[in-house]
Amino acid sequence: MQKSLLFMFLLAGVVFNSFCQTMPTVREIYNFDVNDEFQYREYRPGLPTTYVTRYVITDKYYSASNDTVFYGRYFDNYISTYGYDQPEYYFNSYSDTTYVAKLDSLISTTFSNQYNDSCNTSYDTLYNASNFCGVYSYRHAYCSNCCFEPMFSTTIFGVGIGRTYHYVNYPSHWFEEIKTLFYFKKGDMECGEPDLLAVSVKGHDLNVRTAHIYPNPADNFVYFGKGTLKQNKVSVYNSLGKMVLFLNEYNGEPVNISSLGNGLYFVQMEIENEIHTGKFIINR
Repeated sequence: MQKSLLFMFLLAGVVFNSFCQTMPTVREIYNFDVNDEFQYREYRPGLPTTYVTRYVITDKYYSASNDTVFYGRYFDNYISTYGYDQPEYYFNSYSDTTYVAKLDSLISTTFSNQYNDSCNTSYDTLYNASNFCGVYSYRHAYCSNCCFEPMFSTTIFGVGIGRTYHYVNYPSHWFEEIKTLFYFKKGDMECGEPDLLAVSVKGHDLNVRTAHIYPNPADNFVYFGKGTLKQNKVSVYNSLGKMVLFLNEYNGEPVNISSLGNGLYFVQMEIENEIHTGKFIINR
Protein backbone atom coordinates (compact mmCIF):
# COMPACT_ATOMS: atom_id res chain seq x y z
CA MET A 1 0.00 0.00 0.00
CA GLN A 2 2.81 2.37 0.94
CA LYS A 3 4.65 1.61 -2.28
CA SER A 4 1.45 2.14 -4.27
CA LEU A 5 0.91 5.53 -2.66
CA LEU A 6 4.53 6.46 -3.35
CA PHE A 7 4.16 5.42 -7.00
CA MET A 8 0.94 7.43 -7.34
CA PHE A 9 2.62 10.46 -5.76
CA LEU A 10 5.58 10.26 -8.14
CA LEU A 11 3.27 9.75 -11.11
CA ALA A 12 1.22 12.76 -10.06
CA GLY A 13 4.42 14.78 -9.83
CA VAL A 14 5.42 13.78 -13.35
CA VAL A 15 1.98 14.62 -14.71
CA PHE A 16 1.95 17.95 -12.85
CA ASN A 17 5.44 18.81 -14.10
CA SER A 18 4.51 17.90 -17.68
CA PHE A 19 1.41 20.04 -17.42
CA CYS A 20 3.38 23.02 -16.14
CA GLN A 21 6.18 22.64 -18.68
CA THR A 22 4.18 23.42 -21.81
CA MET A 23 5.88 23.46 -25.21
CA PRO A 24 5.63 27.03 -26.59
CA THR A 25 4.18 27.77 -30.00
CA VAL A 26 6.00 29.58 -32.78
CA ARG A 27 3.66 32.53 -32.15
CA GLU A 28 4.75 32.73 -28.51
CA ILE A 29 8.45 32.49 -29.34
CA TYR A 30 8.38 35.16 -32.05
CA ASN A 31 6.01 37.58 -30.34
CA PHE A 32 7.90 40.83 -30.92
CA ASP A 33 6.65 44.42 -30.68
CA VAL A 34 7.75 47.64 -32.36
CA ASN A 35 10.89 49.04 -30.66
CA ASP A 36 11.97 45.65 -29.30
CA GLU A 37 15.74 45.43 -29.60
CA PHE A 38 18.03 42.41 -29.99
CA GLN A 39 21.80 42.02 -30.15
CA TYR A 40 23.67 38.84 -31.14
CA ARG A 41 27.31 37.84 -31.24
CA GLU A 42 28.59 35.18 -33.63
CA TYR A 43 32.11 33.76 -33.65
CA ARG A 44 34.26 30.70 -34.11
CA PRO A 45 36.60 29.94 -31.18
CA GLY A 46 40.22 30.51 -32.12
CA LEU A 47 39.49 32.86 -35.02
CA PRO A 48 40.03 36.65 -34.76
CA THR A 49 36.72 37.71 -36.33
CA THR A 50 33.48 38.42 -34.47
CA TYR A 51 30.13 39.28 -36.06
CA VAL A 52 27.77 41.49 -34.06
CA THR A 53 24.15 41.75 -35.22
CA ARG A 54 22.03 44.53 -33.71
CA TYR A 55 18.49 45.24 -34.80
CA VAL A 56 15.33 47.04 -33.74
CA ILE A 57 11.78 46.02 -34.68
CA THR A 58 10.30 48.90 -36.68
CA ASP A 59 7.03 47.43 -37.97
CA LYS A 60 4.68 44.50 -37.35
CA TYR A 61 1.62 43.15 -39.17
CA TYR A 62 -0.17 39.85 -39.75
CA SER A 63 -1.42 38.02 -42.82
CA ALA A 64 -5.17 37.91 -43.50
CA SER A 65 -5.32 34.36 -42.13
CA ASN A 66 -3.38 35.39 -38.99
CA ASP A 67 -0.95 32.48 -39.41
CA THR A 68 2.03 34.56 -40.54
CA VAL A 69 3.60 37.64 -38.94
CA PHE A 70 5.76 40.17 -40.77
CA TYR A 71 8.41 42.29 -39.07
CA GLY A 72 10.24 45.36 -40.30
CA ARG A 73 13.76 45.54 -38.87
CA TYR A 74 16.52 48.12 -38.79
CA PHE A 75 20.03 46.67 -38.55
CA ASP A 76 23.21 48.31 -37.33
CA ASN A 77 25.80 45.53 -37.55
CA TYR A 78 29.55 45.39 -37.48
CA ILE A 79 32.40 42.95 -37.90
CA SER A 80 35.47 43.18 -35.69
CA THR A 81 38.74 41.57 -36.61
CA TYR A 82 42.13 41.89 -34.96
CA GLY A 83 45.09 43.11 -36.99
CA TYR A 84 48.69 43.29 -35.83
CA ASP A 85 48.19 45.72 -32.98
CA GLN A 86 44.54 46.78 -32.71
CA PRO A 87 41.02 45.73 -33.75
CA GLU A 88 39.45 46.94 -36.96
CA TYR A 89 35.72 47.48 -37.36
CA TYR A 90 33.51 47.27 -40.42
CA PHE A 91 29.98 48.62 -40.03
CA ASN A 92 26.87 47.84 -42.06
CA SER A 93 23.41 49.39 -41.61
CA TYR A 94 20.25 48.48 -43.52
CA SER A 95 16.54 47.72 -43.19
CA ASP A 96 14.60 44.64 -44.20
CA THR A 97 11.30 42.82 -43.75
CA THR A 98 11.12 39.22 -42.59
CA TYR A 99 8.28 36.87 -41.73
CA VAL A 100 7.49 33.90 -39.49
CA ALA A 101 4.88 31.38 -40.67
CA LYS A 102 2.92 28.52 -39.08
CA LEU A 103 2.49 30.55 -35.91
CA ASP A 104 0.27 28.03 -34.13
CA SER A 105 2.71 25.14 -34.57
CA LEU A 106 4.77 24.04 -31.60
CA ILE A 107 8.32 25.38 -31.73
CA SER A 108 9.59 21.78 -31.48
CA THR A 109 8.30 21.14 -35.02
CA THR A 110 11.29 23.18 -36.20
CA PHE A 111 13.26 19.95 -35.84
CA SER A 112 10.63 17.51 -37.12
CA ASN A 113 12.84 16.47 -40.04
CA GLN A 114 15.66 15.19 -37.81
CA TYR A 115 16.24 11.47 -37.47
CA ASN A 116 16.17 9.75 -34.09
CA ASP A 117 17.71 6.28 -33.92
CA SER A 118 20.71 4.53 -32.39
CA CYS A 119 23.14 6.90 -34.13
CA ASN A 120 21.08 10.10 -34.13
CA THR A 121 19.72 11.35 -30.84
CA SER A 122 18.05 14.48 -29.52
CA TYR A 123 17.16 15.84 -26.10
CA ASP A 124 14.62 18.56 -25.33
CA THR A 125 14.43 20.73 -22.21
CA LEU A 126 11.91 23.33 -21.05
CA TYR A 127 13.16 25.72 -18.38
CA ASN A 128 13.44 29.31 -17.20
CA ALA A 129 16.74 30.60 -18.56
CA SER A 130 18.63 32.52 -15.88
CA ASN A 131 21.07 33.94 -18.44
CA PHE A 132 18.11 35.46 -20.29
CA CYS A 133 16.53 37.00 -17.18
CA GLY A 134 14.30 34.00 -16.46
CA VAL A 135 12.57 33.90 -19.86
CA TYR A 136 10.74 30.59 -20.39
CA SER A 137 12.86 28.70 -22.92
CA TYR A 138 13.02 25.59 -25.08
CA ARG A 139 16.40 23.90 -25.56
CA HIS A 140 16.98 21.31 -28.29
CA ALA A 141 20.26 19.37 -28.29
CA TYR A 142 21.04 17.02 -31.16
CA CYS A 143 23.80 14.60 -32.09
CA SER A 144 23.87 13.63 -35.75
CA ASN A 145 25.80 10.59 -36.98
CA CYS A 146 26.98 9.90 -33.43
CA CYS A 147 28.33 6.43 -34.29
CA PHE A 148 30.90 7.65 -36.83
CA GLU A 149 31.75 11.34 -37.26
CA PRO A 150 29.34 13.12 -34.91
CA MET A 151 28.08 16.64 -35.31
CA PHE A 152 26.69 18.26 -32.16
CA SER A 153 24.25 21.14 -32.12
CA THR A 154 22.27 23.02 -29.50
CA THR A 155 19.52 25.53 -30.21
CA ILE A 156 17.59 27.57 -27.63
CA PHE A 157 14.43 29.64 -28.12
CA GLY A 158 12.93 32.05 -25.58
CA VAL A 159 9.30 33.12 -25.34
CA GLY A 160 9.01 36.60 -26.83
CA ILE A 161 12.69 36.84 -27.77
CA GLY A 162 13.10 34.31 -30.59
CA ARG A 163 16.18 32.16 -31.04
CA THR A 164 18.65 32.99 -28.29
CA TYR A 165 21.47 30.51 -28.86
CA HIS A 166 22.80 28.28 -31.62
CA TYR A 167 25.88 26.09 -31.30
CA VAL A 168 27.41 23.71 -33.84
CA ASN A 169 30.46 21.51 -33.28
CA TYR A 170 31.86 19.19 -35.95
CA PRO A 171 35.00 17.78 -34.24
CA SER A 172 36.30 15.70 -37.15
CA HIS A 173 36.30 18.83 -39.36
CA TRP A 174 37.68 21.16 -36.67
CA PHE A 175 34.58 23.29 -37.00
CA GLU A 176 32.89 25.08 -34.11
CA GLU A 177 30.50 28.03 -34.31
CA ILE A 178 28.50 29.92 -31.69
CA LYS A 179 25.79 32.54 -32.11
CA THR A 180 24.22 33.89 -28.95
CA LEU A 181 21.84 36.64 -27.92
CA PHE A 182 23.67 38.80 -25.38
CA TYR A 183 21.24 41.71 -25.00
CA PHE A 184 17.56 42.38 -25.54
CA LYS A 185 15.04 45.05 -24.63
CA LYS A 186 11.27 44.51 -24.65
CA GLY A 187 9.20 47.37 -23.30
CA ASP A 188 10.41 48.00 -19.75
CA MET A 189 12.36 44.73 -19.64
CA GLU A 190 16.07 45.01 -20.40
CA CYS A 191 18.45 42.07 -20.15
CA GLY A 192 22.22 41.99 -20.67
CA GLU A 193 24.71 44.72 -21.52
CA PRO A 194 24.10 46.55 -24.83
CA ASP A 195 26.89 46.93 -27.35
CA LEU A 196 26.94 50.66 -28.17
CA LEU A 197 29.95 50.72 -30.46
CA ALA A 198 29.29 53.25 -33.23
CA VAL A 199 31.00 54.23 -36.45
CA SER A 200 32.30 57.33 -34.70
CA VAL A 201 34.01 55.42 -31.89
CA LYS A 202 37.54 54.32 -32.73
CA GLY A 203 39.15 51.35 -31.01
CA HIS A 204 38.78 50.05 -27.47
CA ASP A 205 41.08 52.47 -25.67
CA LEU A 206 38.31 54.95 -24.70
CA ASN A 207 36.93 55.12 -21.18
CA VAL A 208 33.41 54.37 -22.42
CA ARG A 209 30.28 54.62 -20.28
CA THR A 210 26.58 54.44 -21.10
CA ALA A 211 24.81 57.72 -21.86
CA HIS A 212 21.32 58.19 -20.41
CA ILE A 213 18.93 59.28 -23.16
CA TYR A 214 15.22 59.91 -22.68
CA PRO A 215 12.54 59.66 -23.87
CA ASN A 216 13.56 56.75 -26.04
CA PRO A 217 11.99 56.40 -28.60
CA ALA A 218 11.89 60.17 -29.00
CA ASP A 219 9.64 62.48 -31.01
CA ASN A 220 10.69 66.13 -31.34
CA PHE A 221 12.67 66.65 -28.12
CA VAL A 222 15.21 64.55 -26.23
CA TYR A 223 17.37 64.84 -23.09
CA PHE A 224 20.96 63.63 -22.90
CA GLY A 225 22.04 62.62 -19.41
CA LYS A 226 20.47 62.70 -15.96
CA GLY A 227 20.44 65.84 -13.86
CA THR A 228 22.17 69.11 -14.76
CA LEU A 229 25.27 68.84 -16.91
CA LYS A 230 27.56 71.81 -17.42
CA GLN A 231 29.71 72.50 -20.47
CA ASN A 232 29.65 68.99 -21.86
CA LYS A 233 30.00 68.26 -25.56
CA VAL A 234 27.38 66.13 -27.29
CA SER A 235 27.72 64.66 -30.78
CA VAL A 236 24.86 62.89 -32.57
CA TYR A 237 25.48 60.64 -35.58
CA ASN A 238 23.08 59.01 -37.99
CA SER A 239 23.29 55.34 -38.97
CA LEU A 240 25.87 56.14 -41.69
CA GLY A 241 28.26 57.71 -39.21
CA LYS A 242 27.57 61.30 -40.31
CA MET A 243 27.39 63.91 -37.56
CA VAL A 244 23.93 65.50 -37.66
CA LEU A 245 23.98 67.47 -34.40
CA PHE A 246 26.72 68.96 -32.20
CA LEU A 247 26.32 70.74 -28.85
CA ASN A 248 29.49 72.40 -27.59
CA GLU A 249 28.07 73.28 -24.15
CA TYR A 250 25.17 71.10 -23.13
CA ASN A 251 23.69 71.63 -19.65
CA GLY A 252 20.73 69.27 -19.54
CA GLU A 253 18.08 71.25 -21.41
CA PRO A 254 15.68 69.53 -23.86
CA VAL A 255 17.16 69.34 -27.35
CA ASN A 256 14.99 70.05 -30.39
CA ILE A 257 15.41 67.17 -32.86
CA SER A 258 12.39 67.93 -35.06
CA SER A 259 14.68 68.44 -38.07
CA LEU A 260 15.95 64.85 -37.87
CA GLY A 261 14.10 62.07 -39.64
CA ASN A 262 12.88 58.78 -38.19
CA GLY A 263 15.55 56.18 -37.53
CA LEU A 264 18.37 55.14 -35.23
CA TYR A 265 20.92 57.68 -33.94
CA PHE A 266 24.15 57.32 -31.98
CA VAL A 267 25.29 59.69 -29.25
CA GLN A 268 28.77 60.43 -27.95
CA MET A 269 29.14 62.70 -24.91
CA GLU A 270 32.33 64.05 -23.35
CA ILE A 271 31.74 64.36 -19.61
CA GLU A 272 34.68 65.15 -17.33
CA ASN A 273 37.23 63.46 -19.59
CA GLU A 274 35.04 60.38 -20.01
CA ILE A 275 33.26 59.21 -23.13
CA HIS A 276 29.58 58.30 -22.72
CA THR A 277 27.92 56.58 -25.67
CA GLY A 278 24.33 55.63 -26.35
CA LYS A 279 21.67 55.49 -29.01
CA PHE A 280 18.06 56.46 -29.46
CA ILE A 281 15.26 56.04 -31.96
CA ILE A 282 13.17 58.79 -33.50
CA ASN A 283 9.71 57.41 -34.20
CA ARG A 284 6.94 59.87 -35.06
